[in-house]
Amino acid sequence: DLRLGEEMILAAMHPDYRRKLRKAGRTGVEVLVHECPDERTTHEFVSAYGALAAQRSLVCPDPAVLARMYASGDALLFIARRPQGDKSYLHIYTSGETALFMYGVNEARENDGAGQYLQWQAMRTLIGRGFSWYDLGGVAHVDPSDGIYNFKEKFGGALVGLGTDWRYAGKSANLALDLYHSLRSVRQSLRPL
Repeated sequence: DLRLGEEMILAAMHPDYRRKLRKAGRTGVEVLVHECPDERTTHEFVSAYGALAAQRSLVCPDPAVLARMYASGDALLFIARRPQGDKSYLHIYTSGETALFMYGVNEARENDGAGQYLQWQAMRTLIGRGFSWYDLGGVAHVDPSDGIYNFKEKFGGALVGLGTDWRYAGKSANLALDLYHSLRSVRQSLRPL
């Protein structure tokens, strides 16, 4: 809830995150906000995300779709640049008073606080632009050993259950589900009336 303001949001964060924010600021991490990034910047973001997507079987964003989002004012691209040149990217979709995390990737693959700093600077920017809500996106598990849950939970926001009505299962799971339903239909059609 961005309406709480920077001070209360910061106070709700895990102490380790507040320490990392201070450290990233001291070490010279710079955050840039792009309302309509140029083609080169979008390409760098998509390339960085593509490497992560290939490792984790994720769908890589389409640069043309991203360009339309930026051109229509429906998205922002945040980039954290470390002094040594590595970058972290954060693509946020915006609608009304709500901002939604869509894509994020850290080129450095190290937990140096730049990712937390990037999220924090994005929240501060969103507050400054009048947004009321920032949705950090879903988590597969609410287990503290799950890295994505752990990362998001420590920001101190409310965990909102959305149910299980929709899940992306992947090709193998969908094939298995289709086979199950086909076999079930055959079995039911063979039952005597």
